[in-house]
Amino acid sequence: MGEEASAYEALVLGTRDYVRKCGFQRAIIGLSGGIDSALTASIAADALGPENVIGVGMPGRIRRKGRLTNAANWPRT
Repeated sequence: MGEEASAYEALVLGTRDYVRKCGFQRAIIGLSGGIDSALTASIAADALGPENVIGVGMPGRIRRKGRLTNAANWPRT
């Protein structure tokens, strides 16, 4: 496994562990449509299962064309 994959798996494991220790089963993720939102949503979906993660499009004053489209296409398949 490469360094990036190992780091990603560590993030998934840490998120899953934290959520379980806190007694939660689901998460709500605010999505801007940017790469940081996509990565956060992917980690949460892999940690909790996509059926346990809700993505909410967050409003903003400045929005690049296509960002909401990117957020709307989440979760990844």
